[in-house]
Amino acid sequence: MKLKAILPILLCCTLPNVILAQKCKFDKEDKDPFTNEMVRSEMVKFGKKLLWWANMEQNGQKYYATFYIGQHKDMVDMMTKGTKILLKLENGTIVTLETTSDQSPIRNVEGLVIVTQWTPKIELTKEQLQQLSSSPTENIRTYISGKELYPPEISGKQGRKMMDIAHCLLENK
Repeated sequence: MKLKAILPILLCCTLPNVILAQKCKFDKEDKDPFTNEMVRSEMVKFGKKLLWWANMEQNGQKYYATFYIGQHKDMVDMMTKGTKILLKLENGTIVTLETTSDQSPIRNVEGLVIVTQWTPKIELTKEQLQQLSSSPTENIRTYISGKELYPPEISGKQGRKMMDIAHCLLENK
């Protein structure tokens, strides 16, 4: 009789840990042959049209996010040094990332549409990674030359993936 009472309690205590435990897998994970430092990276795509995505990476003791930001229009505006990329998390936190160099637009013709793209690479602090690992990302915003770029609709799965990647990068290997 006691076993029947203990079993549900035991399941309630251990099952959440098993469900929430995550295995960290990266698109790329190996040592740099020149520096012998660990290089790990994983990509997350945002929205249905997949014109925005982020590649989160660790290179030795430094962390980076390279954003691929695309728009279905012809734009000639530079993404200047100091441009802010704002990530709003589900818990209400807004993480502000700032570009450290100018980015020229890359314009391609895809069918009948011109796609303009910028690819800023931003060094992340551990504090920023900890913030990103604390809650799923629900929205992204950035401005170029005072114009807000069309933001992607981020699904819950995509926002959780950004959180999971940040969490995994914080685990030292």
